[in-house]
Amino acid sequence: MTKARGLYLLLVPALGFFACSGTDVSSRMSFYHGQTIQSQFFKVVRYSPQEIEFDIRVDFQQVHMYHLVLDENGRPLSEGWHLTTKVGSTYRVVMKAKKGAVFQEGKKYRLCIGSESPEKVFVTTSNYLCLADYEFVLSKK
Repeated sequence: MTKARGLYLLLVPALGFFACSGTDVSSRMSFYHGQTIQSQFFKVVRYSPQEIEFDIRVDFQQVHMYHLVLDENGRPLSEGWHLTTKVGSTYRVVMKAKKGAVFQEGKKYRLCIGSESPEKVFVTTSNYLCLADYEFVLSKK
Protein backbone atom coordinates (compact mmCIF):
# COMPACT_ATOMS: atom_id res chain seq x y z
CA MET A 1 0.00 0.00 0.00
CA THR A 2 2.85 2.37 0.87
CA LYS A 3 4.57 1.70 -2.49
CA ALA A 4 1.35 2.41 -4.38
CA ARG A 5 0.80 5.63 -2.44
CA GLY A 6 4.40 6.73 -3.07
CA LEU A 7 4.05 6.00 -6.77
CA TYR A 8 0.77 7.95 -6.86
CA LEU A 9 2.42 10.94 -5.14
CA LEU A 10 5.18 10.94 -7.76
CA LEU A 11 2.97 10.29 -10.76
CA VAL A 12 0.28 12.93 -10.19
CA PRO A 13 2.64 15.94 -10.12
CA ALA A 14 4.54 14.59 -13.12
CA LEU A 15 1.35 14.23 -15.15
CA GLY A 16 0.27 17.72 -14.12
CA PHE A 17 3.62 19.13 -15.20
CA PHE A 18 3.41 17.52 -18.65
CA ALA A 19 -0.20 18.58 -19.10
CA CYS A 20 0.67 22.22 -18.43
CA SER A 21 4.10 22.31 -20.07
CA GLY A 22 3.21 24.79 -22.78
CA THR A 23 2.30 22.37 -25.53
CA ASP A 24 0.45 23.92 -28.44
CA VAL A 25 -2.79 21.95 -28.67
CA SER A 26 -3.84 23.62 -31.93
CA SER A 27 -0.84 22.26 -33.81
CA ARG A 28 -1.89 18.69 -32.92
CA MET A 29 -5.45 19.02 -34.21
CA SER A 30 -7.10 18.32 -37.56
CA PHE A 31 -9.24 21.23 -38.76
CA TYR A 32 -12.20 19.98 -40.76
CA HIS A 33 -13.87 22.13 -43.36
CA GLY A 34 -17.20 23.51 -42.34
CA GLN A 35 -19.48 25.59 -44.49
CA THR A 36 -17.38 27.16 -47.24
CA ILE A 37 -18.45 30.76 -47.45
CA GLN A 38 -18.16 32.65 -50.72
CA SER A 39 -15.30 35.08 -51.07
CA GLN A 40 -17.58 38.13 -51.39
CA PHE A 41 -18.27 37.80 -47.64
CA PHE A 42 -14.58 38.10 -46.72
CA LYS A 43 -12.01 40.72 -47.58
CA VAL A 44 -8.36 40.96 -46.64
CA VAL A 45 -8.12 44.68 -45.86
CA ARG A 46 -4.38 44.70 -45.30
CA TYR A 47 -1.56 42.38 -44.35
CA SER A 48 2.05 42.34 -43.34
CA PRO A 49 4.34 39.45 -42.41
CA GLN A 50 3.13 39.86 -38.79
CA GLU A 51 -0.65 40.32 -39.19
CA ILE A 52 -3.70 40.10 -41.42
CA GLU A 53 -6.80 42.27 -41.13
CA PHE A 54 -10.16 40.95 -42.40
CA ASP A 55 -13.56 42.52 -43.03
CA ILE A 56 -16.16 39.78 -42.56
CA ARG A 57 -19.80 40.04 -43.73
CA VAL A 58 -21.19 36.94 -42.01
CA ASP A 59 -23.90 36.97 -39.34
CA PHE A 60 -23.02 34.64 -36.49
CA GLN A 61 -25.33 33.84 -33.58
CA GLN A 62 -22.47 33.97 -31.08
CA VAL A 63 -20.99 37.30 -29.98
CA HIS A 64 -17.45 35.86 -29.75
CA MET A 65 -16.04 33.15 -32.00
CA TYR A 66 -12.66 31.49 -32.27
CA HIS A 67 -10.72 32.51 -35.41
CA LEU A 68 -7.69 30.65 -36.78
CA VAL A 69 -5.49 31.32 -39.80
CA LEU A 70 -4.08 28.00 -41.01
CA ASP A 71 -1.29 27.46 -43.51
CA GLU A 72 -1.64 25.09 -46.47
CA ASN A 73 -0.63 22.16 -44.22
CA GLY A 74 -3.31 22.96 -41.63
CA ARG A 75 -0.92 24.41 -39.05
CA PRO A 76 -2.29 27.37 -37.09
CA LEU A 77 -0.26 30.54 -37.69
CA SER A 78 -2.62 32.80 -35.77
CA GLU A 79 -5.58 32.18 -33.47
CA GLY A 80 -7.81 33.74 -30.87
CA TRP A 81 -11.26 34.84 -29.75
CA HIS A 82 -12.76 37.77 -31.64
CA LEU A 83 -15.93 39.81 -31.34
CA THR A 84 -18.37 39.11 -34.21
CA THR A 85 -20.66 42.08 -33.66
CA LYS A 86 -20.99 44.01 -36.90
CA VAL A 87 -20.38 47.71 -37.20
CA GLY A 88 -22.41 48.55 -40.29
CA SER A 89 -22.38 45.54 -42.59
CA THR A 90 -19.10 43.95 -41.43
CA TYR A 91 -16.99 43.11 -38.44
CA ARG A 92 -13.23 43.54 -38.50
CA VAL A 93 -10.64 41.06 -37.21
CA VAL A 94 -6.90 41.59 -36.90
CA MET A 95 -4.98 38.31 -36.65
CA LYS A 96 -1.40 38.51 -35.38
CA ALA A 97 1.07 35.78 -36.36
CA LYS A 98 2.37 33.47 -33.65
CA LYS A 99 6.00 33.76 -32.63
CA GLY A 100 8.17 32.44 -35.47
CA ALA A 101 5.33 32.48 -38.02
CA VAL A 102 4.96 34.92 -40.93
CA PHE A 103 2.32 35.59 -43.56
CA GLN A 104 3.71 35.51 -47.10
CA GLU A 105 2.46 36.82 -50.41
CA GLY A 106 1.38 34.12 -52.86
CA LYS A 107 0.84 31.41 -50.24
CA LYS A 108 -2.49 29.68 -49.66
CA TYR A 109 -4.14 30.17 -46.25
CA ARG A 110 -7.40 29.27 -44.59
CA LEU A 111 -9.51 31.26 -42.15
CA CYS A 112 -11.33 28.82 -39.88
CA ILE A 113 -14.02 30.17 -37.55
CA GLY A 114 -15.36 27.97 -34.78
CA SER A 115 -17.48 28.17 -31.67
CA GLU A 116 -14.99 26.66 -29.20
CA SER A 117 -11.30 26.98 -28.48
CA PRO A 118 -9.10 24.10 -29.68
CA GLU A 119 -8.02 23.50 -26.06
CA LYS A 120 -11.62 22.79 -25.03
CA VAL A 121 -12.28 20.55 -28.03
CA PHE A 122 -8.99 18.67 -27.52
CA VAL A 123 -10.26 17.30 -24.19
CA THR A 124 -12.59 14.96 -26.11
CA THR A 125 -11.21 14.82 -29.67
CA SER A 126 -8.38 16.05 -31.88
CA ASN A 127 -10.84 16.98 -34.65
CA TYR A 128 -11.89 20.63 -34.83
CA LEU A 129 -14.89 21.58 -36.96
CA CYS A 130 -14.69 24.96 -38.64
CA LEU A 131 -18.21 26.40 -38.74
CA ALA A 132 -17.13 28.86 -41.41
CA ASP A 133 -14.24 28.27 -43.76
CA TYR A 134 -12.54 30.68 -46.16
CA GLU A 135 -9.51 29.86 -48.30
CA PHE A 136 -7.42 32.72 -49.66
CA VAL A 137 -4.07 33.64 -51.16
CA LEU A 138 -2.33 36.85 -50.12
CA SER A 139 -1.88 38.86 -53.30
CA LYS A 140 0.43 41.75 -54.08
CA LYS A 141 -0.53 45.02 -52.44
